[in-house]
Amino acid sequence: MSCQPVNVKACSPCSDSPCGNSNQQSCYIYIVPSTQVTVEKQLEVLTNYAKSNSYCILCTILEDSTDRSPCKRTGLSTILKSIEPGQTILVHSVNSLMFNNLHQLEDVVTIMKKTKAKKADIVCVTDNYDTKTPSRRFMLTTWAAHLQFQSESL
Repeated sequence: MSCQPVNVKACSPCSDSPCGNSNQQSCYIYIVPSTQVTVEKQLEVLTNYAKSNSYCILCTILEDSTDRSPCKRTGLSTILKSIEPGQTILVHSVNSLMFNNLHQLEDVVTIMKKTKAKKADIVCVTDNYDTKTPSRRFMLTTWAAHLQFQSESL
């Protein structure tokens, strides 16, 4: 699988985890620069999660900016176009899926709808949320609503 998004700092298949087994789960690692967690720490956490859960890493994408607007998230757009049924997007936290403080819940729901339409999943590793079951999708949506409420209350 090739993955060469425009304006993305890194997109590299994992060479030590070849995707030869058709039964093996495959994933994209999606990293967004953050003021709270370094890119290196996010990469370490996500790579360790992928390996400990026997994922084949298809591509690691690092957004090239902290700009939270949807039109600037070329890496995520590339993943959403490329992802296939049964594949997973690994993110460090729910915050990685949010674009701005005004529409955080809408951002997460839109991404969840796009991955569900492709029969793919999202795993927010450090928040322990994913989209694999209806109850887990509900919890992820609830957490995103909580984060939006928090930011609007400040």
